[in-house]
Amino acid sequence: MGRCLDHYINDASPKVLIYTHDKYEAIHRCRPLMPTVEHYICMDGAQPGALDWGKLLADAPAPPPDPTRSSDPAYLWYEPASTASPDKSTLTQAAALSAAENLAQQLQLDRTDVTLGPTPLSHAYHLVANLLPGLSCGATVGVMGRWQPDSGWQALEALGVTVLVATPTHIQHVVDVSRAKGHSPARLRVALSSQARCRPRSNRVGRMNWGG
Repeated sequence: MGRCLDHYINDASPKVLIYTHDKYEAIHRCRPLMPTVEHYICMDGAQPGALDWGKLLADAPAPPPDPTRSSDPAYLWYEPASTASPDKSTLTQAAALSAAENLAQQLQLDRTDVTLGPTPLSHAYHLVANLLPGLSCGATVGVMGRWQPDSGWQALEALGVTVLVATPTHIQHVVDVSRAKGHSPARLRVALSSQARCRPRSNRVGRMNWGG
């Protein structure tokens, strides 16, 4: 992240940069290279040179009317590339919302669901498959910074996760741990794979259905 962070930030020219605490070192190194950023906000508490996301929300006044139009940009999508300047596309608010709502409908998400995404927040897959669909229907959206097979399985069980948005490797870990325990996480009903369709040795473990 540290090697190319300034390129992406300067390309978008934001005034505010919001990050999680584990990215502090990379961001701190790149600060002199990101002249447009005026405010740094950490989601996990205040850090040197960064405000506390939670405190800002707690102290925030009532929001003003939303001036956003459906044709306004929602985010930049960078295509994977080996060059220093990967190709990018700009997705509008309308396109992003439509894609999120469509995926939420396909997954049958509602306010009772709890999702979990163990892939990096900076990854486009996490945005389009976990964050936006869950938020669009009022579900509880979870993120996980560090995944290990046993602790990941325990998080699914403890949080009552119903939808896992992950990679085939994560999903295989859940299958393996579930097989060892003799049951899958109690509420987990679907796992969404980021790449090829995941085909564990058994397509069903306890109450869990597997899909790509």
